[in-house]
Amino acid sequence: NATGTNTGNITTNGRGAIGMLVESIGGGGGDGGGAAGIVSIGGTAGGGGKGGTVIANVGGTITTGADGSGDGAHGVLAQSVGGGGGNGGFALSVAPAVAVAIGGGGGTGGNAGAVNVNQAATGPTVDTNGRSAIGILAQSVG
Repeated sequence: NATGTNTGNITTNGRGAIGMLVESIGGGGGDGGGAAGIVSIGGTAGGGGKGGTVIANVGGTITTGADGSGDGAHGVLAQSVGGGGGNGGFALSVAPAVAVAIGGGGGTGGNAGAVNVNQAATGPTVDTNGRSAIGILAQSVG
């Protein structure tokens, strides 16, 4: 889980300079083991980890790209991302004639958690200056 709170003013300059970033990212799954032989079956991969709950509390004004160079500079980016599943294990047949080789299954991706952005009722604003600069981007991917 991840929580971020700002109470003062934040100003950024430059391309991609995000004002406030709060994120939780699940770990990737482990790869399945390999196998070689006359009959071989690769190992099954592990699943990805879960992205946790994310909370962003905006209590002060956030301004990105104040000098006009803020392309892609989001005001607030809050996200939870589930980890990717691991790769299935390889299988290799070493027989000179008839053989069986079955690769292992890939791991499942992890789920993402809830994402909340709370902005104080009075006072703070989120201002962006630049192309593709989103004020508040909250996403749960998994």
